[in-house]
Amino acid sequence: MPTRLNPYLGFRDNARQAMEFYQSVFGGELTLSTFGEMNASEDPTEQDKIMHGQLETAKGYTLMGADTPNSMDYTPGGSITISLSGEDEEELRGYWDGLAQGGSVTMPLEQAPWGDSFGMLVDPFGVSWMVNISGSGAASSGGGGTASSEEVNEARSSGTDEVSQRASSGDGAGASTPAAGGATEARSSGTDEVAQRAGS
Repeated sequence: MPTRLNPYLGFRDNARQAMEFYQSVFGGELTLSTFGEMNASEDPTEQDKIMHGQLETAKGYTLMGADTPNSMDYTPGGSITISLSGEDEEELRGYWDGLAQGGSVTMPLEQAPWGDSFGMLVDPFGVSWMVNISGSGAASSGGGGTASSEEVNEARSSGTDEVSQRASSGDGAGASTPAAGGATEARSSGTDEVAQRAGS
């Protein structure tokens, strides 16, 4: 099996709903394992929560996610955005429309300064997405004109604020680790180190 890199999304009590939502958008085969099934927690309130979820699609996409254990802090992050890009306009606009259902569009999918179609949104679970369709700048979805670099930056900022608002209301998702204890703690430690590097 080749080495691969893919997003792993952390949730608080709604990983099942989130992963099923992504399956409805991208299709593919979804496998879900609970803490109870894996004997990974003695907490009775965690038995039905998702310890590991994995979506594999026919296009070769892999998306993983899990519920964060009650014993661990859950801090949704607005600094990570998942990018979808390519040349198949029909396919990418279909993903865009699916992800936008129940979410918030921070920048309509329309012509960008570099000539492609580009848009940004926050899905119903607080995860930020950007879509870039190569060479399709002439077609727009959700408004005319060309997005400026200032508008792109404003959309990024708006998406971050949206995630923060969802976090304060108990909604949304952040970048966390597989919900099994040691791995989550390791990732939390790595996040702290990044923060320390940023502050120095």
